[in-house]
Amino acid sequence: MPVVDRSESPESPVPSPAPGDRRAAPPARAPLTRPPGERYRGPDEIDGAPETAVTPPFSGLAVAAITGLAGSALTVVLGGVLSLSTGLLVVAGGVGWIIGRSVGTAASLPVGARRAIALGLALESVVVGQVGLWLYALSEGGVLGPLEYVGQTWGPLVLVQLAVAGVSAWWASR
Repeated sequence: MPVVDRSESPESPVPSPAPGDRRAAPPARAPLTRPPGERYRGPDEIDGAPETAVTPPFSGLAVAAITGLAGSALTVVLGGVLSLSTGLLVVAGGVGWIIGRSVGTAASLPVGARRAIALGLALESVVVGQVGLWLYALSEGGVLGPLEYVGQTWGPLVLVQLAVAGVSAWWASR
């Protein structure tokens, strides 16, 4: 078979350099607009950097408070109107998780404060829900006080609800 030299063929527009030829210098690059290491600095360390928008913590806290109230109302509906006890732990865990995620968006607050707020709102949601259950029982003709009602009707389930809501809110607010 004959050997074909493709270096001068029309398929390759640039001929290959001969042995010993020097390569052409690469084209000069435009200077950088900022130093490469500047990307590792924080926004407050860069001179003339635009101010970054800080989201106020109120939006996440408002969502968390509304979620806590909705969780309390759902506890009353499930535990009082429908007389279900199995879904109360799921409600406590879900509400705690949503509260924790909502409070966790408040980046301007320190982590400890976010966790404390989330824990407080989640526990408040369970307690208000239990008070709502007691009030519903009174409207149905109940005569027990709040502690007697919770102890005799729900027993240790309320303590488990508090634990589930608190742990899920604390965990989700990181």
